[in-house]
Amino acid sequence: MFLMLTFLVSLVSPVRAELLFQSGFEALDPLTFAVPTPSSDEVLPANVLPSIGVSLSQGSVDPARWRIRIDGVDQIAASQVTPTSVRFTPVLPLSEGLHQVEVSLGGTPLVWSFATRTVPTITNLTPFDDIGGDLPRPTIGADFSDIGAGVDPSRIRLLLDGADVTSAATSTASNIRFMPTTDLSDIEHVVRLSVFDLADNESVHEWTFRSGPEPTVMFQTPTADLFPFGATPEARATFSVSRGAIDSSSIRLFLDNVDVTGEATVVMDTATSGSISFVPSAPLATGAHQMHLEVAAASGALGFAVRSFDVDQQRTYALDVVSPAANSTALGPETTVIARASSSLGAPRVVSINGIAASQAEAAAGEFRYQRTITLQPGANSIVIEATFPDGAQRLQTLPLTFAPAPVLTITAPVDLAILGPVAGAPGALPGDARDLTGSVQRAVAVTGTSTAPIQSVQINQQAAQVTPDGLGFVFPVFFLHEGTNLISAVATDIHGRSASAQITVYVDQTAPILTVESPAPDQTTSQQTIDIRGLVNDAVEGRVGASTPIVRITNTANAETREAVAAHLGFLAKAVPLEVGRNELQITARDSLGNERTRTVTVSRIAVGARRVLMVSGNGQSANTGAQLEQPLIVQAVDSAGDPLPNLPIQFDVVRGSGTMVSSTQPPTTARHLVVQTNEEGFAQVLFQPGVDVRPGSDAVRARALDMVEDVVFIASASPNEAVRLGIFGSSGTQYVATASTPVEALMVQALDTHGNPVEDTPVNFEVIEGDARFESNSSPGGVVSDQGRAVTSTTDQHGVAAVRPTMGGTPGRVRIGASLPGVAPTVRSPPFQLDVLAASAGATDMSGVVMYHNGTPIEGVRLSIDRTPLSVLSDESGYFRFDDQVPAGKIDLFVDGRSVRFTRGTANFEYPALHFETAVVAGQENQLPHPVYLPPVETSRSMIVGGDEDVVLSIPGQEGFEMRVFANSVTFPDGSRTGPLVVSAVHADRLPMVPPGTAGQFAGMGWTIQPTNTRFDPPIEVRMANTTGLARGRTVPIFQWDHDLAAFLPMGQGTVGEDGAQIVSDPGTGISKAGWGGGGPPPPPDNTGCGSAPQCTECEEPGTDANGCAICVPREPSSRGAPKMCLAPKCRFDSIDVKCVAEIGVAKTYNAILPPEGPDDPPNKPDEITWSVGQNGSPTSGTGAQFTVTLGVAGTITQFQETIAAVCAVMPAHARTSKWMRRAVVRRWSR
Repeated sequence: MFLMLTFLVSLVSPVRAELLFQSGFEALDPLTFAVPTPSSDEVLPANVLPSIGVSLSQGSVDPARWRIRIDGVDQIAASQVTPTSVRFTPVLPLSEGLHQVEVSLGGTPLVWSFATRTVPTITNLTPFDDIGGDLPRPTIGADFSDIGAGVDPSRIRLLLDGADVTSAATSTASNIRFMPTTDLSDIEHVVRLSVFDLADNESVHEWTFRSGPEPTVMFQTPTADLFPFGATPEARATFSVSRGAIDSSSIRLFLDNVDVTGEATVVMDTATSGSISFVPSAPLATGAHQMHLEVAAASGALGFAVRSFDVDQQRTYALDVVSPAANSTALGPETTVIARASSSLGAPRVVSINGIAASQAEAAAGEFRYQRTITLQPGANSIVIEATFPDGAQRLQTLPLTFAPAPVLTITAPVDLAILGPVAGAPGALPGDARDLTGSVQRAVAVTGTSTAPIQSVQINQQAAQVTPDGLGFVFPVFFLHEGTNLISAVATDIHGRSASAQITVYVDQTAPILTVESPAPDQTTSQQTIDIRGLVNDAVEGRVGASTPIVRITNTANAETREAVAAHLGFLAKAVPLEVGRNELQITARDSLGNERTRTVTVSRIAVGARRVLMVSGNGQSANTGAQLEQPLIVQAVDSAGDPLPNLPIQFDVVRGSGTMVSSTQPPTTARHLVVQTNEEGFAQVLFQPGVDVRPGSDAVRARALDMVEDVVFIASASPNEAVRLGIFGSSGTQYVATASTPVEALMVQALDTHGNPVEDTPVNFEVIEGDARFESNSSPGGVVSDQGRAVTSTTDQHGVAAVRPTMGGTPGRVRIGASLPGVAPTVRSPPFQLDVLAASAGATDMSGVVMYHNGTPIEGVRLSIDRTPLSVLSDESGYFRFDDQVPAGKIDLFVDGRSVRFTRGTANFEYPALHFETAVVAGQENQLPHPVYLPPVETSRSMIVGGDEDVVLSIPGQEGFEMRVFANSVTFPDGSRTGPLVVSAVHADRLPMVPPGTAGQFAGMGWTIQPTNTRFDPPIEVRMANTTGLARGRTVPIFQWDHDLAAFLPMGQGTVGEDGAQIVSDPGTGISKAGWGGGGPPPPPDNTGCGSAPQCTECEEPGTDANGCAICVPREPSSRGAPKMCLAPKCRFDSIDVKCVAEIGVAKTYNAILPPEGPDDPPNKPDEITWSVGQNGSPTSGTGAQFTVTLGVAGTITQFQETIAAVCAVMPAHARTSKWMRRAVVRRWSR
């Protein structure tokens, strides 16, 4: 029985056991077997919501009997009751502390206690362990919180190293912070924090930290993440501490967690720094590895570094360079690199060359090759080839190469566009010695230059220069220049056979200016105290760019008075030169900037006053812009011998120089060149005057006179140019072939013109590269300002309105276009761009080709062409085509064209072709072409006339009405020295002269001519008369040009003036043609402002008409009623190839015209529909009919070049073959009128 009781008691809780003993084990209360919750003396967190009550482990009761009190408060109403349990759950946490529970069933209660209590939580201890960085005064503290009664701030205590620092700290209900006021020692510090809550619960935390900097530990090696199989990667590391010292005994190096410090080498450089190195004694196994280095400071602060890497499994990889060879020298800017790569895993995933994936190249079976073309930089190049294999492994090869660019030449002396005169003290020419334009007076100069790379030889215009020992320079000590324009081309060759070139233009002027005195007339008599002296001053052999105007001085030997005239635009004017009574000898001297001078002497006699006369009152010497009227009228007074006024006297006003016009202030306002004005009561008469459009000092003169007066009065006025409004390409520099890394043979020139075509000085011109690889440099334009990183330059026009540049080509072949514009001006006509075809100079064969044509477009067979200083000589074929196949010297060449052996007869007339000389550019190793056809006019030798005798001889040209040349008696000297002989003049199409005339139009106005034999001289010059076909105003002047074969230049030898009837232009007295050759009457007038342009020149089968817009055109003439020649009765089958020997874009349609002007009445008529065309296999279509034929050659996008013959055949006329070379340079040449 005792044993059973013991067992039973052991099964109940102490609370129920007490009830059991109280009952004496009889009639047991059901609470005897109650299980309380929470259990007696249990401690719960302060923030819980406990379920409080009991559960009966045996039996059940009436739920209504349950009673429950918590802390003395009856909670049965809020409890959940069942027959076996009662439960109360508070809605809020209970107050922190001890709680008593009473549960009863109406009898003795079951009573027990439990507690809710939570100590404060302390977190974010700071600092902890080591302080990161060097912080001698760290912030010490922690955060805390309490979920029960809350923290009691008054009972927070913070101790540092045993010292209470609470009062110095900043605390809140959630944290405490303490900042030491002095630096802490570099030791381990102990922090103790005690926090009480309001329920008297305490939480204590104690921690340590070390002050003082941690050592900085860094691995230098290994750096790779993956090492090959069998590697023994070296570990090298450094360590240092900023304060204190390193604890050398703390240094530990671990390899894969194995301490290998004993095998390592430790070096202490100072107490605060050192290094460690370690190399494994045996290869590391395949797989992952880790190096771990830790170093402590004396303070105990610990620093460490970890380096992880892998050792690969045993694999094989190969990467090598097939070509080019390492350390080789490349001669071009591009090279193709071929690499070979393989591995035990197969082909590489990718092979890159200089960072860009290479393409796969052809290779033998089982081999993998890759290639890429790269651009090299001058000098040393390091090409990186990298292969990435399927497993990610990489192999690297570095290919050292040297790129030796082709040398770039610079001519350092003489400077480009220099103007040279006679050499002081040198034998030979003195200033002015070449005044007869012989061109035979040579001028020596030293040509020097430099090269960017060593060169072996240099040719200056096909003459060998001396190369400096280092190969970086050259000199031609005595290079002879001829009078006039000299194109100097230096062509060098290096050890690799490559060529380089440089070009300059140098002018030699040893010729005195041409001086013409227009007024006063020789032996003139005047009563005036002073006299105006005007005329023309023309420095004919001056520099084409940048030459200064000659200085004109007038000295009166009678009084030793000297005046300097105003000189500009080929004219000069000296106002009010004092005269002495009696004979005055006036010496007029023109001197250019090089010392060349010429003097003319004019005698003027001054007489005493005492006769009826006309006096100049005011208005003389005024100037105005073209198109503007003078501010003051021109006023004269008529007086008798006593000086009294003569009223009602008619005064005749005449414009005697210039194209100006007058208006009378007393008559209807009608402009005129001749007016009669009556004097008023005071004897005064006046007119208003507007100068003409030709600009120069003294450009216009108005004479006033009356009958029975002893002398006339002449007013002088000067027209000045307006602002520049348009630009034009000046001369023949518009289209050229140029070598890469070189400059054009001819400088690019434009001329700035005003609305009347007058050149404008001191005008800025912008040149810019609008297409292609080219640049401007500091020496590209004299005085120019380079901008836009060398893509633009601004130059200023000279006295002739000309600005010039010489751009430098880059290394890329192709088209270069240079544009020119006037800053801030909207020109009526913009300059077309310069077209430069840039070819890469090479060591291959150098050839040259072109075509020779009659000036109407018919090819000429049998013309001899040769190149100076070479044995090269060829004949033109039946299509006019010629070709030098090889050995053409590079640079500037002198091409001689001799057609004198080609003779033919038409009817009773005999003809032959003349001889010419060209300067053109040749690029080494290229197929060079003349940029234009060679036009030769036929010379009708049977029309020659004997000149040079005692009589004047007038030469004319059939069909050119109004044209004649007067050769004065005893004025001729032939090239062989004879004074008499045959001379003939022939017409040349104004737009098809063999040489491009100066100016912007590229042609002469009206017509051009050739006088043969060449170089025949005339003194005085030939007087030229030609029809005013362009409709110039009366009094207008045009320059008279002659091609000087000795000087290789067109020279302005004077001017022609439109007569008062407007029909003819006549060369001024004392000027004209002084040497036989090509010539013409100046450029055509500028286009008008109506939008129509200039009126066309109609043929004899046409007559003037107008189109729908009122613009002038040419319309067919009706022969039956208007007297047209018989040959105009029906259309003819005629030929005129516009696109002969052109370079054009493949795949672009080109139109050919078959028009040949009739040569005479014997030419049989034919119809355009009888013209048939044929093309080779490259044409589409391959045949056609009609006067026009459009064909497309080749296929766009191809890279080939080929020749194709396009033939046109007439039914009753022989075929005329046209050969056109079409090349992929995509540059179109159209040689049209």
